[in-house]
Parts: sequence; structure tokens; C-alpha cells
Amino acid sequence: MTQTVPEAPMTHGQIEEVLDKLRDVMCDHRFEIPSAVVQQVLNQVLGAEKLGRILFTTFREQVETVSNHIVRRVKVNRNRTQQEALDATNRTQNIDREVVCCMPIGEGDEVEVVFFKPEPWEYSDIDYMSDDDLKMALKRRKLKNDPMAIIAVNEADPTFADENPHGALWEDFQGNLYFIMFRRCRVNVGHSTACWHYDLWFGGVRLPACPTRR
Repeated sequence: MTQTVPEAPMTHGQIEEVLDKLRDVMCDHRFEIPSAVVQQVLNQVLGAEKLGRILFTTFREQVETVSNHIVRRVKVNRNRTQQEALDATNRTQNIDREVVCCMPIGEGDEVEVVFFKPEPWEYSDIDYMSDDDLKMALKRRKLKNDPMAIIAVNEADPTFADENPHGALWEDFQGNLYFIMFRRCRVNVGHSTACWHYDLWFGGVRLPACPTRR
């Protein structure tokens, strides 16, 4: 069976190529922008750091249009309740409150969340993915379920689910399965129906690397 191999990160050479292209365009248009105004932008709050993040966000959006995975590094407040975390997303809620209360809090103040669209061969049905399919897809990518991290992504970026509807799964100690799903303006939480639609992205947190034996 085909295995999903984690993709290597962007290389230093690729970073330099991107910067070269940006530099070329800015040099071509340098006479269109006054130096004094540029300096004002650089001197704003957070200055060049803020500008760098803006430029990177635009570049990342271009990458994600041709990618089958999206990565978000996000801070997660593990000190509040699950309901408080959901409320912070400011979305219409269609939730089972008993399920919300049993949602795992998870760990880690800052985590890397990976959203992916499964490959067609990972679906046991042509239109839907089962819970078992999804658990295997997460395992192949070395991801673990962390619904609080998924919520944090949607709090930090309220428009993320508009273009990237997504869901996540978790399991309790008795083997019962639950889900959280974000779509435009709405969040759903409840018992899993074991039937995930093909248009969804799925999210999980990277597992820590195993220590190397010496």
C-alpha cells in the first residue's frame, strides 16, 4: 500500500530564490515609492518584523493554493474550559455540551497544527471517509488529535474555515469517538457519525520526534 511520507521543509536555497525575486521586483518599482514613506512603514510598531510577517503570509497563501496540506503554528490557552475556547471563536455553535465537556485539553502552549486532504486511495468509500480511515490517515502522517489546538487556529484566524472547512476526531478511554468541525460561520461538536465528507480538510498536531539512541 502507498505510504504518505512527510514532506521536507522549505530549503535555504528556495528561501534565497524567493528573496531574489522579491528584490528584483522591488528594484524594478523603486521609483514608484518615496523613501520617506518606506521608512515610515519600517518604523511602525514591530517595524520590519511586522512587514516580514505580512509578506510571508501572502507567500504562504500562494503555496497553499497548490498544496494538499496547510501548517499553522499556534498558541493554545490550555487554562480555560473547552466551552470558553469555543466561545472565543465567535462562531454559531451546534454542539453537544456533554461532548464538549469531555473534549481533551491536550498539552503544549504552542504547537504546530497540520491540516491535510487525504489521498483518494485513503478513502474506503468513493464519497466518504470513515473514522477508521481518518485514524489511519493521521497515523501515516505522524499526527495526533488535539481539538483545542484546532479551536485555537480558528480563533487566531476567523476566516480560515471559510476557504478550508475542516474537522478533527478524538477518542475517549472507552473507545467512543467524537468530532469537531468548522465551516463558514459555524462550529459543530458531537458524537462521530463515522462519515466524513470528501471536501473536508483534517487537522492534527505533529507527534514529537523520538529521541535518537546513542
